[in-house]
Amino acid sequence: MALVSSPIDELNPLILESDRPDLKMTERAAMMPLPDYDGVRKLNNFNSGMKRIGDPIYKIVTSKFDPSYSEQKLVGIRPFDDAELKTLLRLGGRGVAGVTKLIEQSEAEVLPSIVDAAKLTTNACREAFIRMWILCPKLTLGLMERCPQRDMRGLGITEELFVAYNVMSQLVDAGERGVRDANTGKIDDWRLCR
Repeated sequence: MALVSSPIDELNPLILESDRPDLKMTERAAMMPLPDYDGVRKLNNFNSGMKRIGDPIYKIVTSKFDPSYSEQKLVGIRPFDDAELKTLLRLGGRGVAGVTKLIEQSEAEVLPSIVDAAKLTTNACREAFIRMWILCPKLTLGLMERCPQRDMRGLGITEELFVAYNVMSQLVDAGERGVRDANTGKIDDWRLCR
């Protein structure tokens, strides 16, 4: 993990050698610090973005009060298999337009939950997440496997979220979409939580 706080010129060769050289960093953007576990509860969108990486499993539930009414209920998340993870790594961190363009150019069919994860609904849509995956693959794969399996209501994944946020906060580039305010030019240090 000490690697991620290394100077950018030490990180970039590893990123350039990966399958995602487009994620080379130019200027590190300072994010809101998270010095202890207590701050994890404030990371609303970040937390749910770690929790949803995988293929959702639903079941049909009929209402106790009105048997004619039924709805889909999320009952779990299946971790992506190796081939699906490879697709997510290729698509993630590109924004909606970038993901859409790659899918249109591809002959292969992509699982809708991978498309959703890469576009908007999880932290896998963030460039910093994909950089963490490149630089710390065991950590990232472990987080993707453990976070969906833990109870979110009780924040049973506080340690995992703390680690993920602190690693990713070192890997945000100032030139990424939405990091700088368009009007003021200031860095949005809350970017990982939006």
